[in-house]
Amino acid sequence: MKSNLSNKGKNKHYNKSATSSSAIHLFPIIFIITILPLIIRFYEYNPKLSQYPWFSDITEFIDTFLYYKQIFFIITCAIMLLAIIYKFFSNNRKLQFSAILYPMFIYGLLAFLSTLFSKHPSYGFGGSFEQFESVFVLLGYVIVLAYTFLYIRTENDLKKINHYFLIGIIILGILGLSQAFGHDLLRTNLMKKLYVPSATWKNLDSITFNFPLKTAFLTLYNPNYVGVYTAFVIPILISLLITEKNIKYKIAYALALLCMIITLISSGSAAGLLSAIIAVFATVIIFRKKLFQNKKIAIGITLIFSAAVLCLFFLKFDTIKSAVNGKISLVKSTSDISDIKTANDLELTYKGNKLLLNYTYDNSQINLTLKDSKNNTLPFHTEGASNQMQIDDERYKDIIVTPVNYNNVLCMNLIINGKDWVFTNQTGDGTFYYLNTKGKFDKMANAESAIFTGYEKFATGRGYIWSRSIPLLKNNIILGGGADSFVFEFPQNDYLNYYNSGFEGQTLTKPHSLYLQVGIQTGVLSLIALLVFYIMYFISSIRLYFKCNFDSYWEKTGAAYFLGSISYMIACISNDSTVTVAPVFWTIIGIGVAINYKLSKGSV
Repeated sequence: MKSNLSNKGKNKHYNKSATSSSAIHLFPIIFIITILPLIIRFYEYNPKLSQYPWFSDITEFIDTFLYYKQIFFIITCAIMLLAIIYKFFSNNRKLQFSAILYPMFIYGLLAFLSTLFSKHPSYGFGGSFEQFESVFVLLGYVIVLAYTFLYIRTENDLKKINHYFLIGIIILGILGLSQAFGHDLLRTNLMKKLYVPSATWKNLDSITFNFPLKTAFLTLYNPNYVGVYTAFVIPILISLLITEKNIKYKIAYALALLCMIITLISSGSAAGLLSAIIAVFATVIIFRKKLFQNKKIAIGITLIFSAAVLCLFFLKFDTIKSAVNGKISLVKSTSDISDIKTANDLELTYKGNKLLLNYTYDNSQINLTLKDSKNNTLPFHTEGASNQMQIDDERYKDIIVTPVNYNNVLCMNLIINGKDWVFTNQTGDGTFYYLNTKGKFDKMANAESAIFTGYEKFATGRGYIWSRSIPLLKNNIILGGGADSFVFEFPQNDYLNYYNSGFEGQTLTKPHSLYLQVGIQTGVLSLIALLVFYIMYFISSIRLYFKCNFDSYWEKTGAAYFLGSISYMIACISNDSTVTVAPVFWTIIGIGVAINYKLSKGSV
């Protein structure tokens, strides 16, 4: 008995010590989940991509949402790493981790090696155009997992984290409401002065965003990422609302939930909406006992959803509905031009008929040759002073060929269905090149396609991106192209399919899928490691929470974070990892792993 009392005294002393120092240890965690998503600041930079023919010659770009999030996240992770090292040496050079974390350590190693041996390592180490998720950010996700596992100690830690997390959600929720109802706070001159350098304050009215009014993008760069964030936090808020006993926090969770639902709807993110709905059903299943025991909570949540639905009428419900339907409809794509090859001849396939074009230019004379697939010469005639050449063959009657001069280079402009396609063979090697929308000559490629072939416009063009990204996986089995390397891995010169899929003039920098992004950039093995990590976490969570009575705060918080992770992983099927949302996810799931470990060991 004396021994037991002595042990209890030690445990009590340990918990008191942990509680008293937890505020310092929790600061990096609280910073990431509360403050980091709010950071925005103008940053002018040169992406150093102008040397590539598929990118413009513009060398000055402005980033508002990503760069400084990356910088502050890396700094925070560096502090976390120092704290881990300190713990290692102060604990007799021993650190104990859950086996669940080991696959993520492998992921981090493969991410670093992929970037180190990348063909474009400087972009992976510094962050690339429109991404800024460098390898140090990816390693930061692993550091966050390790840190949260080691430093989450007491129930008081969890309460502080949840309370500050709630504050961050409410701040974003207020901003989301302002954007949803057309009174965007970020567009006010007062707010602009907070994220725009003082030298440009005299031109504040010229600073605009690419998103229309009543579209929520928060401080997260893109409405799609708003969908990911809101879908992630909605099941967490519902779970904490169900289990919270303090009436003040109940009201706060309810208001935050209402704000997040409205923000999600106004973002127009179909993926976010779908994943949130699935996660809500999962929440009902996990907390079925609590809901049946307390009808007031069930009624309250129903009222919150009803209020959010009513708000749809203020947010153009029909427009959102048609947009969502348009994103998920599966319609086979068709195009009159199915292939273009720039070789010794310009080879074009129009409505199933192949056209071979070649020309010479000597002594100011143009000699044009047109042939079909059987090498038959096609007659044509020139119409008036316009020099437009009309093909007499009925199969090609809709194609008009016109000589044009571009920077003293003679080109042939093929006008097809009102669209100009400009080519030349006068660049020196005698083969054909395409004049792209960036004003540069480049070879055209017909990129390899898989699964979504013919359905390129599915999910607002994701069908095209996915169909051309999936074949890239076989080239990145062990090591990928490196962090932020997708822009180099993707066939940017697939100009015809770019046009047919609605992406002409754009530079695709991401695959719109976390899983393809990981597989291509850090390798298929790293993707397997990440999935093994999550599957292990998923299984351990199901075992802990499916039949749980949620008598402890550890269980309530662990289940909430688990449900949020489900929604995030579903939403990321059609959305990328980004430094705007991913740091919050990895921090929360790291806490979830720590909770599961302590619950399974009975050490709470």
